Amino acid sequence: MKDLQNPCRFKLLLLLACAFLLVGCQDDEKNRALEEAEQSRISLKRVEAKLARAQQEIADLEQLLQTVTERRDMLEAQVEALLADQGKTVAAAQEAQKGIRSLTARATVQSANEATLQGQISELTAIVQSQEETIAEHEATIEELLKTIELHQQPIDGQYGGYEEHRDINDPDSD
Repeated sequence: MKDLQNPCRFKLLLLLACAFLLVGCQDDEKNRALEEAEQSRISLKRVEAKLARAQQEIADLEQLLQTVTERRDMLEAQVEALLADQGKTVAAAQEAQKGIRSLTARATVQSANEATLQGQISELTAIVQSQEETIAEHEATIEELLKTIELHQQPIDGQYGGYEEHRDINDPDSD
């Protein structure tokens, strides 16, 4: 940046040197040289002011670049963290899908087993009902047989005077 200032100062010094050389010249030339030197100084001040503004703008832009770079780095870190979280989430979702598939398969098998068991329960219920009917029939038959035996025993009891007086021929203790 000093390189930009040096040529301007060099020109100014050159003009001033010319102006001093021309001091011995006529007043018009002297006045013209002084005017040119004054214009050169004004131009130099304008250039220096522009240079200062340009340097300030460069500093501001460098600061802005620094801020943008920091934000970019921060955003990149956030993106990397989000990608890592996304990877974990995708892995968890895939694991959940496997679990759902496994549970669905088990539910299908259990539904088939349940249907089989329902069929077996129905068959067993039918068998139980059939057995209950058979038992009821046997009980009815037993009752009829008991009534028949009871009816047949009454005349026998009446003839021999009671059961206790009746002796069994096959009984060894009856002698």
